[in-house]
Formats: sequence, structure tokens, C-alpha cells
Amino acid sequence: MASPSSPAGRAVLNVAMLLRDSEVARSVRRYLLDTEADRVTASGCCCSRLVEQVSERFHDRVSEVERRLSDCEGMVHADRALLGAMSARLCQVGEDVRELRLDMAELRGGLARLGERRPRRR
Repeated sequence: MASPSSPAGRAVLNVAMLLRDSEVARSVRRYLLDTEADRVTASGCCCSRLVEQVSERFHDRVSEVERRLSDCEGMVHADRALLGAMSARLCQVGEDVRELRLDMAELRGGLARLGERRPRRR
């Protein structure tokens, strides 16, 4: 027999409703209601499986995002350490340049003094 939601099932249900008080009408109605309940249960199972599959994919995707985020956090920590080391080295280079400038100024002064002491040749 057809499902109550199909045109044929509706026709059978209409006939069963006309036969209100008979045992045949009751058995037809019972059969149609059981068929509809089975159909709803079956579609509910499909929905449950679909929800399960979507949930599993969502969980897998969230796990992947968490893994990537953890990798990014590791790279950020490494970058911070590298930037700290570069900053410290840059400070040392700045100090070295300052010392070189002082040394150059001292050399210029020494050369100037040597030029003043030395008699000029003609």
C-alpha cells in the first residue's frame, strides 16, 4: 500500500475514513499510520546520520584549525625571540659604531697634531 503522503495513499485513507466502523477500515488506517511512522522514523535516521557526519567533519575541521593555530603560535614565539636577538645585536652594533666614530675622531686629531709639529718641506 502507498504512503499516506502520496496521492494513492490519500485515496486509500479517504476510503478507510468512509468505512468508519468496520474492522477493514481500522486495519487500513492502522497500516497507513504505521507506514507513515516508519517513513518518518527512516527519515529521522537519515537526518541523524547526516547530523553525525556533519558533526564529525566539523570536529575534524576544528581540530585542523586548532593545529594550525598552535603552529602559528609557535612561529610567533620564535619570531619574538628572533626580534629580541636582532634588537640586542642592533644595540651592540650601535655601540660599536659610536666607538668607531670616537676612534676616528681621535685619529683625525692625532693626524692634525702631527701635521702641526712637522715642518713643511719646500
